[in-house]
Amino acid sequence: MEFSFDGIGSAAQSMSPAAIPTGHNNKGFFKRALMNLFIIAFMFGFVELYTFCLGSGNGLIGLTISLAIISFWRTDIGIKPLQGAFVIWGSFLLTGGATFLASFHPAIGVFVNFASIYIILTLTSHQPMAKAYYPILSCYLFAQSSPVYGIDYGLRMIGIAGGGLIVAIIYYMRHRKVKRRRNITDIFRETHFCSIRTKFFIRLTTGLTIAMLIGDFYHVLKPAWISFTVLSLVHPFVNESRKKIVYRIIGTIIGGILYFVLFEWVVPDPWHPVLLILTGYIYLFLRTYWIQQIFITLNSLSGAMVFLQADVAFEMRILFVLIGIAIVVFISLCAKFRLMDRIYGQIQKMKARHKKSST
Repeated sequence: MEFSFDGIGSAAQSMSPAAIPTGHNNKGFFKRALMNLFIIAFMFGFVELYTFCLGSGNGLIGLTISLAIISFWRTDIGIKPLQGAFVIWGSFLLTGGATFLASFHPAIGVFVNFASIYIILTLTSHQPMAKAYYPILSCYLFAQSSPVYGIDYGLRMIGIAGGGLIVAIIYYMRHRKVKRRRNITDIFRETHFCSIRTKFFIRLTTGLTIAMLIGDFYHVLKPAWISFTVLSLVHPFVNESRKKIVYRIIGTIIGGILYFVLFEWVVPDPWHPVLLILTGYIYLFLRTYWIQQIFITLNSLSGAMVFLQADVAFEMRILFVLIGIAIVVFISLCAKFRLMDRIYGQIQKMKARHKKSST
């Protein structure tokens, strides 16, 4: 079973308590250790059960479902709980249908992926910093990077629909007593083209669409490596993206070196699954971004060994991370030159001229 930290991100950590404390609260650390142990055991157990029922090709989809259960246990998407539950389930259903439709041709994929991702972001991310979108978009990226057809697609859709329904029910049961006045229509009513939130949605949607187009057009192995780099680096505030780019590169290089040391030279092959579980457990304690990238790289290279030699996988990982970074830099430059503001300004001028001419 391939177990990807790329999909974990902040989702599993949303339920996990804070990182290793700087003080000497041993009791607090013990609680954190037990909680993290529960989380890693739950994720591995859920994925094993999911793949047993639906096949090994859906393992990463099962991972994202487990992450969504953990994430939405804590995360409130900011609208009435019942409507929020339907939004979550609908987002998973959209993921299953859109990724299938987008797989038929890259040109179709551009429009389908852009529209679907933007809708998911808009509906689930009233508070973007909470990253409620992360597990759903992780599911989208994994499904898009490994398309299936026929009976296999039927099984995948059953898994996504059933898993999404479980997440929605758990979300509603957890948040049903929370009083919210905002509903789905308010989300769209409050959307403004030049707001920081909308600009972030468009940057992330554009970046992911470009990343997926590159993967589809060139039929590369592990296209999700590009997409998850974009997902990780695009931030509501552009300056934060610039900082994370450097950390991503540093973490990837160190992680690659550690992979060769641990997985190729030190630890025997039969013990690799144990090492993978251990690194997953340690990862849940981490909050420093570049250190997280070390563990993500370790895991990603381990999963790629099914298809590639270690040196080739490492080179691909570096290349795809750099491609993802190039995409993020491009959309950040567009933000720097206020491209969206200029487009919006031109639209407003055209509306004003049309209104003036009609009167």
